[in-house]
Amino acid sequence: MTPSRNPEPNTNDPGTDQLKTAWNEARHRFVAGFPKRSDSIGYLLGMVATLADKGPLVPLREVVHKTAGLAGTVGFPTVSARAREFEDLLGEVPASGLDVSRANLLFESIEEGFSKDLANPPSWAAAMPKTDQPRRIMVVEDDEDQREIVGIHLHAAGYEPVFVPAGDIAVEAARQHRPDLILLDANLPGLDGYSVCRLLKLDPDLADTPIVFMTVRASLDNKMAGLLLGADDYLIKPVDMTELMLRIQLLLAKHAIRQDVRPAFSLPDEGKELDFESFVAVAREQLARHAAALVLVRTPEARLMETYTALRGASRRSDLVACYGPAHVILLLVEIPTPKATARLTDLINHLGRGTPPRFQVGLAVSAAAGAKPFESLLAEADEATAAARKRGLLLVVAGEPLPETVETRRKGTVVLALDDREVARPVESYLKAAGYVTVVTLDSSQAVTAIERHRPDIVIIDMMMPRMTGFDVLASIHHHPARPRTIILSARGHEQDVTRAFAMGADDYMTKPFGPQELLTRIERLLR
Repeated sequence: MTPSRNPEPNTNDPGTDQLKTAWNEARHRFVAGFPKRSDSIGYLLGMVATLADKGPLVPLREVVHKTAGLAGTVGFPTVSARAREFEDLLGEVPASGLDVSRANLLFESIEEGFSKDLANPPSWAAAMPKTDQPRRIMVVEDDEDQREIVGIHLHAAGYEPVFVPAGDIAVEAARQHRPDLILLDANLPGLDGYSVCRLLKLDPDLADTPIVFMTVRASLDNKMAGLLLGADDYLIKPVDMTELMLRIQLLLAKHAIRQDVRPAFSLPDEGKELDFESFVAVAREQLARHAAALVLVRTPEARLMETYTALRGASRRSDLVACYGPAHVILLLVEIPTPKATARLTDLINHLGRGTPPRFQVGLAVSAAAGAKPFESLLAEADEATAAARKRGLLLVVAGEPLPETVETRRKGTVVLALDDREVARPVESYLKAAGYVTVVTLDSSQAVTAIERHRPDIVIIDMMMPRMTGFDVLASIHHHPARPRTIILSARGHEQDVTRAFAMGADDYMTKPFGPQELLTRIERLLR
């Protein structure tokens, strides 16, 4: 087969310089991504060789087809020609099966052709120029005045702002402009900021981009929702511009360090890694043919490859495993019952070391029959399940199933919070839930007494100055209770007579405001020993 002639820019075209730049950028991306692309072809070819007609022949041909087209466009004619021969072979598989020996030879010739073409670039190809381009900041904000104010300060700080006025175009704008950081409002037309953040984190090419929420939504629940979706910071409007520029500077520096120290995606000689694009191609075909479970494992970044290797080693040949961004591994488990899948995953993650709270979180979404759910829906469900696991301090959550009660929760027990200030109650409740406790919140003392009767808690935390009844009244009402819980008094007053009276009435501990949640947690654990 004759190699495709490399296209040449028209030198009479006034846009020649821009065209050359675009082609060189595309060539640069092809060169950088070729090792992983080659690994994916080898991975899929190995599956086809092992699984025969049940293997991912169509996805393999799709990946090879894209390689042939792109290679010819960016100045790799030998790669393009060999890939087209390989594509033809894959398109004419006889009933006896693929000629694996011939396929392996063509695969090797693609890799050899890459080295040859790289050493003989076309006339238009040049090394990428080194420029000191400003860092690009995308501002997703619907208010024109706020966009202008933020833009003025970004320009003054040496950044290049890109403005996006609506949520429904934010993800596509991020793909187009590839910002170094995104400032994101929560209240947006089209899609709200939380939905935008979720979609950005679901895109492997954008998932690592730092995101900072800037919003008037100031409640703890809103802030936790943003951070649990993967945002790097959450700022409440009005935002001090000096502080914002400093936070941007620190986040960009942190991101650069993380990029430098991230482990290379390398595997032992006996394995090839499947890139995400190829994973999606195979997953779609498998979901159309089989029932399957899609699994998303969130892992500490430093342990990404360790987790990937462990999951890959424990998988069947028909299963798919790939790295998904800097902190996730994604799996497709074909025709396996959900209880068996959860048991396998739990055992494996426990072997890696789950920690308390878990350092790994697993979200699992199920397509119960062939063609029941598309890949995109399963991925969104698995992502939501992973976020739920992280929020609740659980190891594994199955999408659509009730959240399980953890061993830690059953062991640590129930806490009634009798606090008159909702803004104080929320962070304390969140902290205790993350530590594995069941919490019941009441906002006045009479409700507290009822909650104690109903829930039989292990610990009661009482604000001394509650409405209707004081903390002393609550202590008096439960003093002779047959299952009296341990009690901690919170008070803005630390007078000796108050402390003495509280202990005399049966309090087990006394804390003065302001207090730290970690100190409170330590005192609770001490009382429950």
